[in-house]
Amino acid sequence: SKSKLTLRGGETVTADATIFCTGNALPRPIYSMDDPNKKLDGMNGYNRLDDQAWALDNINESEETVVLGTANGALFGALWAVGNGYKGKFILVSNSGNVPEIAGESKPYTRSIFTVDALHAKRAAGETVTAVMLKELFDAEVKHAKSEGFTWRDVVDSMAPDTNTIWRMMSETEQKAFLKDYGSIWNNARYRIPNEHWAEVQKLQAA
Repeated sequence: SKSKLTLRGGETVTADATIFCTGNALPRPIYSMDDPNKKLDGMNGYNRLDDQAWALDNINESEETVVLGTANGALFGALWAVGNGYKGKFILVSNSGNVPEIAGESKPYTRSIFTVDALHAKRAAGETVTAVMLKELFDAEVKHAKSEGFTWRDVVDSMAPDTNTIWRMMSETEQKAFLKDYGSIWNNARYRIPNEHWAEVQKLQAA
């Protein structure tokens, strides 16, 4: 059977299957990578759906709903639907297959290894800030933190004021390398799922 989505403007989209892609929408319009003059909207099954597409009436069209993404947006969306009466199954897929870390608890922590000053010193000495360098400094900081009775969560949360500064210290090439090699791991550690929501996810997995 086909699925049918009703959008906010009253337009309906019918397809053999629907995959909900969560995350932040890119600015319109979207063009083909093969032909920069060719718009994708409405072609080859591609439709830019507004947030009204993620509605209970639409989701209840099928016994299984596929969501492209395994981060907070996907998990929260699935929990919302189940909490509002959806009886089907959610299948969440992503390139990494990783889900957010559990929020847990964190304590105030002052970094002594992975600091902005340390990175400035390395740059002044002629070193290039790379994705691998950041990973090594982070690992060293976590090891030191654990020796002092702290956790990786404390280290991650302590970095919130400095992440933009550290990001801008890398070249565009290194930023891409970081996203490719560590982006998913970092996002799941930084944007953790609340404990009570994770408990609900576990109940659905066991059902």
